[in-house]
Amino acid sequence: MISTRRLTVIACGILFATFSWAQAQATDTAPSQTPQQRVANLKAWVQASREQMRAFQWIETTTVSVNGEQKSKVVQRCYYGEEGALVKVPLEQTQASEGAQGVFGILGSIKEHKKEEMEAYIQSATQLVHEYIPLTAQKIQQATSNGYMSVQVLEPGREVEVKFSNYLKEGDSLGVKMALPTNQLLGVSIVTYLNDDTQDEVTMNATTAVLPDGTIYVQNILLDGESKNVTVSVENAGYQRLAR
Repeated sequence: MISTRRLTVIACGILFATFSWAQAQATDTAPSQTPQQRVANLKAWVQASREQMRAFQWIETTTVSVNGEQKSKVVQRCYYGEEGALVKVPLEQTQASEGAQGVFGILGSIKEHKKEEMEAYIQSATQLVHEYIPLTAQKIQQATSNGYMSVQVLEPGREVEVKFSNYLKEGDSLGVKMALPTNQLLGVSIVTYLNDDTQDEVTMNATTAVLPDGTIYVQNILLDGESKNVTVSVENAGYQRLAR
């Protein structure tokens, strides 16, 4: 005959085993997705964000610095027109020195014959920011279809990074951090190069934020052009709904 104490031990053992099994089952059945499903969620977010942004206007501030010194700041009002094209209306443009010539007026210690080269570099760097961001579902799918996509777990159950190579240029890399289990986009990191010079590497990092209605948008972008000590900062703020 089994004693009461032994029955208690057995019951506790069964209860512990049941709890352990249930915990394992919960882990096994916790929301997990294949890389292809992650990409599908990312594309859905990109498309939804584009549609949601059409309801807003916002202020974009682009600041260019050389060797840590601000050289220019351009402020523009942005919104999507009726046909879906992004419209930018200049509001303010400042330069570091009065009487400066060229697109960004880079003067000071830069020699005359280097000014045009520097201005061209800055113009290309600023343009490059908007070639990568906002992301497009088409480019994401193209990189995926070509086999240039992978997923890395950053924090189990909390955060993953969907990585793409050859996203826009051959040899570049783009990583998108996503929160789990919501698949909310947290930020984007990019390693690429200017024009066709693969040795002229630049990095970009973008962070996202959430509007009161739940719309996720790219809040800040920072490009670092190390070869010329140039940084391009783009800040999006002041979101307001458009009166259509």
